[in-house]
Amino acid sequence: MVVWLATNPGTRKVAQINRDPRVALSYLDPDGGGYVTLLGKADLVESVAEKERLWKEEWSPYYKDKNMGSDYLLIRITPTRIEVMSFAHGILNDPTTLAPTSIAFP
Repeated sequence: MVVWLATNPGTRKVAQINRDPRVALSYLDPDGGGYVTLLGKADLVESVAEKERLWKEEWSPYYKDKNMGSDYLLIRITPTRIEVMSFAHGILNDPTTLAPTSIAFP
């Protein structure tokens, strides 16, 4: 499993990843019924081939030269653990420790 993000190399998140590649991404159910958190390792990817392969035209307003510009790079996140809580799906935290249900990847 891999999650890809696009960003500008001058962002704070790029500087933070350069210092420490451990990351956490959280996705909240907009109705308030749960969340998913991905914990893992981030890599900054500047490969022209990868940037072209993963380019989305709807990103054009944010990057001057589209996928060929130096203002665009990719972040590849490889999860090592996923934590989930969902009332709607009956996936609940441990009632004693409040630890979420989780899946660890090798």
